[in-house]
Amino acid sequence: MLFVAGSFQAREPVWLFSAAIFAWSCVHTALYHRARPSVVPNLLFHACANLTLNVVEMPPGSQSALAAAYARFGLVAWLLLGHTRPIHAATA
Repeated sequence: MLFVAGSFQAREPVWLFSAAIFAWSCVHTALYHRARPSVVPNLLFHACANLTLNVVEMPPGSQSALAAAYARFGLVAWLLLGHTRPIHAATA
């Protein structure tokens, strides 16, 4: 999306986009670990985020605030939902 003219990501620096992607991966990991083996929560979260970013007009220069919000949300989601992994019994 960095190379798609007119996209929201094309207007932000690469390092900021990378930080936002890392935060998103924390959210998606937490959602997956909570709902394993279903990916439906991940699909719904991503769809809602895409819909919001396409419907709501983001003012120029808001990318850094949005990336910071992603980072905070990602950390909170990881702390609340995904930092523990259940131990699975070995099958014989």
